[in-house]
Amino acid sequence: MNLAELFIAINSFLKGMGYSSDNKIYLGSIFFIFILAACVKLPKDKFTLREFIYVLILVLIGLINYFFKHSSVFLLTALTLTLLKNVNIDHCLKIVLISRITGMIALFLALVMGFVHQTTIQTWRIDQFVTRTTINGVYPNILQLNVVIIIILLIYFYRERINWLGYVGLTILNLTFYKYTLSRTGMFIGMLAILLGYLSCYIVLIKKEIMVISKYIYFLLALFSLLIAFFYNDSLSKLNVLFNGRLSYMHMLVTTYPVTLFGENKAYFLNINIDNGFDALLYVCGLLAFLVISYLMISLSFSLFKDKNFYPLFVIFILSIYSLTESFLPNIFVNISIFFLAWKIFEPTENTSDKEKN
Repeated sequence: MNLAELFIAINSFLKGMGYSSDNKIYLGSIFFIFILAACVKLPKDKFTLREFIYVLILVLIGLINYFFKHSSVFLLTALTLTLLKNVNIDHCLKIVLISRITGMIALFLALVMGFVHQTTIQTWRIDQFVTRTTINGVYPNILQLNVVIIIILLIYFYRERINWLGYVGLTILNLTFYKYTLSRTGMFIGMLAILLGYLSCYIVLIKKEIMVISKYIYFLLALFSLLIAFFYNDSLSKLNVLFNGRLSYMHMLVTTYPVTLFGENKAYFLNINIDNGFDALLYVCGLLAFLVISYLMISLSFSLFKDKNFYPLFVIFILSIYSLTESFLPNIFVNISIFFLAWKIFEPTENTSDKEKN
């Protein structure tokens, strides 16, 4: 394993353990490994002018966001993307899968051995409070999110080897964690991934329809998030209840705070939970980050559709829907579809063109 792969592995492992991108242990570990990886790898990479401009813009946005807005998410994503030239993206995602599973196993072993502890929290759920469990402060939604990422990657890599019993096993895994986390959104997204993964393997028409929808999914959901937030009113209160109050928060966000070029820290938005990935990208990371990432993601989706490259589109489809209710869209180690942006940022070579028609 080279240093760039170690950087990816450590990030994903710590995410599996439930660490946030603002945790000092997390940041100290990954920045140290990144510096080593960059010193070894980047001098060997030959960037074209176009590639260099993309990398420069992304890193500058990340640095400004980190040093002036005190948010590390986009910087982490930008630094990771700089290491993805001349690498096989599928190989990187296999490292993410193995490391994420290992991180989750380590978390539960630490719980069993008494190094970390469980606590309970009260969460308002439609019309009542429900009691949920955290491990070492890891919020239940994060635990379910990690399971969903593992399910998505298992389907992405092993769809041809997973039979109906395998999909039943994934369903049991998803529902078992739901009983522990009570994360409805994560459970539903996990079930959606399992259902579409199964149907796309056995029904060609379903696969084609998903591809058509996936071609436009990022653009449509980004537009939906912004429009429904801006035009939200009392007539949509029932829908707001379904989204657990997220629509009213989004409305408060877009009508109270202006969009800035380089974003703001989440703490800047008083009394607002930004639980929408598209809004998080726009308001926390800034307009410039939103435009660059959105352009790349939409362009990538069209290219994948043209190449009939279904399973990367499948990943984009599932995680875009998930982003309607969670703020992880700008984070490459949660929104793993961002890894595919390397195919748009860097010009393909014979060694790195790992997109296969599925």
